[in-house]
Amino acid sequence: MDIKAIEKQPRGTYDFRSDNCKGIILTRWNDNNVVSLISNKYGIQPVGTATRWSKKDGKRVGIRQPNVVKHYNSTMGGVDRLDQNIGLYRCGINSKKWWWSLLLYLIDMCVQQTWHLYRNLPQFAAFPKDQLAVRREISKIWLMQAPPLSKPGRRGGKYASLDKRIPPQIRFDGQGHFIEKSDKQARCAACGMKCRQRCIKCNVGVHDRCFIQFHSS
Repeated sequence: MDIKAIEKQPRGTYDFRSDNCKGIILTRWNDNNVVSLISNKYGIQPVGTATRWSKKDGKRVGIRQPNVVKHYNSTMGGVDRLDQNIGLYRCGINSKKWWWSLLLYLIDMCVQQTWHLYRNLPQFAAFPKDQLAVRREISKIWLMQAPPLSKPGRRGGKYASLDKRIPPQIRFDGQGHFIEKSDKQARCAACGMKCRQRCIKCNVGVHDRCFIQFHSS
């Protein structure tokens, strides 16, 4: 049945089509909204009962529920929750480039997974944060790394303070900091002397003898 047609039917109404050769069944069920599912394992039978609130009767009533819907509801979780969380704070941009949507989706997915990892840490019990708070924290750290806008007659970006160039949340996180040789000479962020080494993650010059001190105090 067409979606608009099944919407006019009572709640619990369902319709289905099956391909016996390929073992695929397509089901459309009218609940609060019209739900469409396709499965190669579960079918309509046995038809169960789902409990829903009825405004007309002023109480909870039972409506028919196909077997495929019952199994979907009992096993849903990972992908559905992922899509739901991303939909709450989805990054939006107006662009004609088709690949921007894929790029922003990957960013949203990483942020959502970061929030789930934080919820499994012991710190979450003392400092609980929802997904919006984690997104704000990540955005704030990235903004702190960005050089300030240069004013006319000044070179503010070059002489910005170290904490603005490298936020403490990154400098002291103890992850992914490695030293490598640099082709260009720079000032050591710890002692101020000239050096040809740099921290890969912080992207600042630092001597190998100053590396531990710079990331620990």
